[in-house]
Amino acid sequence: MRRFVLALAAVGALFCACVKEKPSGGDTDTPKEEDYIRLDRHELSIVEGETETLRVENHVKGGESLIFNWKSSDTKVAGVSGNGVVDARTVGVAEIYVSARNGDFADTCKVTVTPKPVPATSLSLSSRGFALKVGQESNLTFKVEPANTTDPVSWTSSDESVATVDSQGLIEAVSPGEAVIDVVVGNLKESCTVTVLEPGIKILIVDPLVKVYSGSRLQLGEETIRVAGGEAATAQLLIDADGSALTNIDITVSSSIGITPKVYWEKEILCTEHWYSFAYGKPSDELVADDNLYPDPLIPVSEGTWNVDAGRNPIAWIEYTIPRGFRPGEYTVSATVTASKNGENVSLSKDFTIKVYNVTLPEKQSLMICNWDLGTYNAMNGGNPCDRAREYELRKILVEFMNDYGQNVWHLSYMIPLNMSWPYLKMNPDGTKDYVFDYSVLDEEIQFFLDNCPDLRAFHAPDFMAANPADGGNLKCAVYSFDEENFGDWVQHPDGSWEYKPNGQGWPTGGGRYLSDPATVKYLQSYFKGLVAYFKTKKLPDGRTWFDLYRQQLAEELNDGWVESWNQYARTIKQAAPDIKLLDPVSSNKYDRDMLDEPVTCLGMFERIQPKETGQWMYTGVIPEGEYANRMIRMPLIKTRILHWINYKYDHIGYLHWGLKY
Repeated sequence: MRRFVLALAAVGALFCACVKEKPSGGDTDTPKEEDYIRLDRHELSIVEGETETLRVENHVKGGESLIFNWKSSDTKVAGVSGNGVVDARTVGVAEIYVSARNGDFADTCKVTVTPKPVPATSLSLSSRGFALKVGQESNLTFKVEPANTTDPVSWTSSDESVATVDSQGLIEAVSPGEAVIDVVVGNLKESCTVTVLEPGIKILIVDPLVKVYSGSRLQLGEETIRVAGGEAATAQLLIDADGSALTNIDITVSSSIGITPKVYWEKEILCTEHWYSFAYGKPSDELVADDNLYPDPLIPVSEGTWNVDAGRNPIAWIEYTIPRGFRPGEYTVSATVTASKNGENVSLSKDFTIKVYNVTLPEKQSLMICNWDLGTYNAMNGGNPCDRAREYELRKILVEFMNDYGQNVWHLSYMIPLNMSWPYLKMNPDGTKDYVFDYSVLDEEIQFFLDNCPDLRAFHAPDFMAANPADGGNLKCAVYSFDEENFGDWVQHPDGSWEYKPNGQGWPTGGGRYLSDPATVKYLQSYFKGLVAYFKTKKLPDGRTWFDLYRQQLAEELNDGWVESWNQYARTIKQAAPDIKLLDPVSSNKYDRDMLDEPVTCLGMFERIQPKETGQWMYTGVIPEGEYANRMIRMPLIKTRILHWINYKYDHIGYLHWGLKY
């Protein structure tokens, strides 16, 4: 019994020893006996631009009232008021200090300022759909507004056995089939359908507004083409040769629509430096072929079979012009391609549908359209020079082709006072001299367009003035400068009258004459007064005259540098021919509104130019300029479709494109 009591005493002593020796570094949240202050938070995350209030817990004996001092380690990141209000200023980290009684008591809070959330408001993908072959990769990109959104981005594939996508939008084709690739930014989602093609030779329908070139993404088109009466149903068919060379390629087309189609092969041409230089920076959607070969001209299938090298894919262009009032319905078109592949004959077929709606376009388009050709047809003549008879043969082909595409205003190649309306001087009885002009060459050209362009709305006479920066903004005009001693002869008629007939060598020195020369004023006023009078004698079947179709351009791309000189020329000409209609491309709004009847406005100038009641044209050139929607080999075809929505928006009466055959 005694031994048991002693044992209990020993255990009790050991327990007491453990209580007295409490380990250091115990529970720091338990208030210590000494005085202190403590912030209610020691870490704070706050969004840029917002505020939060820190509070101090006072643990000083006796409830002493303390005065707290606040300080920030980086006031650019976060500031703090005397009441502990923290304001987040810029993204970063700062320490907020609070102290009292000269630093006897203090505490700290780490403040992290995070970016202010910027939600995405719009999202678009670089493609809505395209095709790949197994093993091919393609990078899908997106555009989000605003660009500084803080929303997270995620990519997913609806079927990873067909196509996968990584966190950067890189898609890899795994096996034949179809997968939908989604990109999600915040609450916004956009989708792209990826078709992985079966191996082997085949015919694919490609969106006709997409150019197919080496390195481009293949965008499949719909197999139903929807049109109204008066429109054209167009299909672009790519023969996927699966990497092989094809020879003796031919295509036949049949349909239930009962209309003979136009069928072409798309020919690739080499895009040289001249064609891919951009005047005002490259557009964001510039097309870049790996080999600088681009599809551009259309070659009629009737000209013979087609051949392509290994790695190239022939493309056919099929076009049905649907007459106005054509019966609505769905019509099947079948295209059959035959070719030789590695010495073996192959035959492929592809069907698509044309759906004609019960809608008919107006019989005549309201918009005037002029593709300004350059007046030379050597390229259409195998690179050889043409005499005038051959030019008219080739021009007839061009006019008939462009009639189908809405061109109804033609540029007059021969209407230049300098070289085709040969002037001569006539001596008056009082000894004064007047100019007389021969309009026979011009007469021939205008009659040609009347005969070959059924919907001719106007003919456009080209400019005849040019500016040289060294001339201080003064325009020179191309007019004859008579040297009676060296460039012609005076001829007396039987009635005793005299004429001075030049020999065609009386060209102005230095490329032109200024308006300050009285001879220039007399020449211009005589020329245009006589021309207007002549046009008014030429009757049209509807009672109008050639004058009603006549539009005269004075200078090339009127700008601020020579606008005042242009105004002076225009006033001089209208003084002699008040009702002449002047039509000039402009990039200045300082022209005389009473002089310019139909301004042809460059893109980007529509709001700045205020046209007269006759209306306004739109002008684009062969040379592209930044994001402008000009026709160019290295630019998407969709931009040409957008052009006429621009015309519609601004109620333009005409569209001028410079460089039809450039």
